[in-house]
Amino acid sequence: MRYLPIFSIGLFLFISTPGLSLAQGGNAVNPPNRVQANFNAKFPDHSGATQWQETSDGYQATLRKSNNEVVSNFDKDGRWVKSRTALKENDLPKNTKKYIGETYKQYNFQEGYRYETKTGTRYETKIRSENKAYRLEFDSNGGFVKEEPLNGNN
Repeated sequence: MRYLPIFSIGLFLFISTPGLSLAQGGNAVNPPNRVQANFNAKFPDHSGATQWQETSDGYQATLRKSNNEVVSNFDKDGRWVKSRTALKENDLPKNTKKYIGETYKQYNFQEGYRYETKTGTRYETKIRSENKAYRLEFDSNGGFVKEEPLNGNN
C-alpha cells in the first residue's frame, strides 16, 4: 500500500509528459529548428499551443488561429507546403456566402475550409438539405468553381 502514491505520481508523469502520452497518438514530435523557424515565419503572431506530428513527407502542425483549427504541412527541409483552415460560415468570403444563399436556399452549411498552397488559395464548403448534399469549390476571390454531389456518408 505504501507504494501506491509513488506509482500514482509516476503514472501521472508518464501520461502528462509530451511525446510519451498514449493519448497523443504515436508520432507526436518536437520539430527540428529549421521547421520551427519556418513555422514561426508563417504564423508570426501565433503564441498558443501547437501539436506537431511527423508525416511521411515531413511535419504537420495543428494549431488554433482566430478560434479556427489550422493544419499546416512542412516538408523534411522545413519549407512550408500547404495549410488548411476550418472556417465557420461567417468566415467565408462575402461573395461565396451570397452565392450559396441565392443558389442553394434550401441547404444548410455543414463545414468550410480555406486551402492555401504556394500556387494559391481556394475555398471549399459542404452543404446539405434533407435529401441532398454537395461539396462546393470556390476560387481565391470566393467565386464559384464547381459543385460535386456527395453521397450520404460524406
